[in-house]
This record gives sequence, structure tokens and C-alpha cells, in this order.
Amino acid sequence: MKIAIALAAALAIIGLIYTTSIPQQDQFEAYKLQFNKHYSKSENTYRKSIFLKNVEEIERHNALSDKLYKKGINQFTDITDEEFKSTYMGELTRASNRLIANEITVGDVDWRTKGGVTSIKNQGSCGSCWAFAATAAHESYQILTRGEPITIALSAQQLVDCSYVSPYENQGCNGGYGMHALEYIKDWGQTTEANYPYKAVTMNCTRPRGEYTMTGVVEVTGCANMENSLTTRPLAVRVDASNWKSYSSGVLTDCQQNLNHAVLLVASTSTYWVIKNSWGPSWGEQGFIRLLKGNTCGVCTGPSFPF
Repeated sequence: MKIAIALAAALAIIGLIYTTSIPQQDQFEAYKLQFNKHYSKSENTYRKSIFLKNVEEIERHNALSDKLYKKGINQFTDITDEEFKSTYMGELTRASNRLIANEITVGDVDWRTKGGVTSIKNQGSCGSCWAFAATAAHESYQILTRGEPITIALSAQQLVDCSYVSPYENQGCNGGYGMHALEYIKDWGQTTEANYPYKAVTMNCTRPRGEYTMTGVVEVTGCANMENSLTTRPLAVRVDASNWKSYSSGVLTDCQQNLNHAVLLVASTSTYWVIKNSWGPSWGEQGFIRLLKGNTCGVCTGPSFPF
């Protein structure tokens, strides 16, 4: 954990040098090379203007002494905030049926150090965060409850393609509900990534049933109940990720609570939560983000987990 945070901090420092020491034209060309970006001549001009505007905002934020987190250049630096929200935010608004757990105070817990969290994945340009959050929670359940290896990789694409129908009502790359995806897995099971590879598009369902199953799904409410539940397993949670686009490192503090993204809660300390995201390891702290303890970004609203 300490090594990962130190590496993330080092990368953030490199990012700061990157944004200030290279001429603008060369900076954008270096960015395109780093993230394998290719544009037509007309779009290149448009994307460069967005990139430079975003870099300016990143530098302005990082110059503020009262912020506990840093921003940096990543795969989203050449898109607008509106494009970011419409493409990568996929958790839909829904009513909540909550089962209340006993409220207790617990110590630090980190499922990454306990072998309960699989590797970081990348949803690509598809609003399928809900499917990745449910898959990550199910993978952790299989590891911790059924003794599966940490390398287990279950199919998010199956959920994207097959949980369209009632009563699940997910909408593929146009968004969905993490808890409804867990309910689909309870009813139908989930197959492996190898059997049903991820394509980042919505396709016809070719394999509705899967060999990995769970008994049921529980939803809790409130930060204390969420922390209590975290002592036994990671949880799928909903957040407002509208201002996560340029997050690089540190503890994010300023967030609204208009829930639009689904992720996996994997750790807790006295001061922050640790979230596993699905935007690849080049984003954030090697794919993770830390949120200030409390209901930051609405994280305590309706966490769910399989049993």
C-alpha cells in the first residue's frame, strides 16, 4: 500500500513537470503518443484546445495549498466535462430497498492486502461502470467465500448484454444499476471473461447463464453500516464521479452527491475510503481513488454486496 501511494505521488510529480516544462505543441503531441490518440486534422485542433484548457485547470488546482488531492494528465484530458459525464458515468438513479446493519465503529481494513480484490479493469468508452462494480463485488465474493484464486476474472460483458430484460432493466453501455446486475447474477450466474470477453459495446446476449453463483444480495444504508459491512467483504457502491476526471492522487474532498457512477469500496481508514475504479491503472492512484471519510460523493448511499 505504501509503495503504491509513493509511486502514485512520484507519477503526480512527473505529471506536474510534464505540464509546465514542455511547449504546448510538443506537450499535446507527447500526450497523443502516450495515450495512443489519433485524430483527423480538424479534430486535432479541437482536441488540442480542450487539452490545453484542461491542463490549465489542472495546474490552477495543483497550485492551491488547501487541497488534499492533486490532479494530473490522463486519458480524459482531451475531452470536455460533458463528454466525460455522458460517456463514463453509467449508474442510473433508482429507488433503494435497504436492509439495515448494526452501527458499530471498526478499525482500518484493506482487502487489497488480504487478497480479496482482483486487478484493475477498464470499461473503455462504454457506460458500463455498473456492470464492472457488480463483477468486482462478485469476484471478491468468490475469492473470500468460495476460495477462488485472486486471478479470477468474471464477465462484465455478460451483464452488459444479458441483463437488459425486466426485472433488471439495465441499458448496456447507456447505463444500468449495479445492484440490479448483482440480482441478475443471483438469478442466472456469471461466466468468465475468457468465455464472454469484454467488447465495450452492447451486443446480443449469447450466454445468459454462468457457472459462478451467489445466494443473494444485501443493501445497507449509512456510513457506519457500510464500514461495518466492509469488515467482511468489499462492497459495490454508488458515487457522484462528475469531478473525478483529472484526479491523480491524494484524498478527494469536494464532491456533489448526484449519483452517476458505480465502483467497489475496498478499504477504510480513520480518514478516508479507498475505491477501486474501472478506468484502467493509468487513472488515479494506479486505478484507485481515496475519498474523505464520510458521505463524500454520496458513497454511503445504498452500498450492496453478494452473499
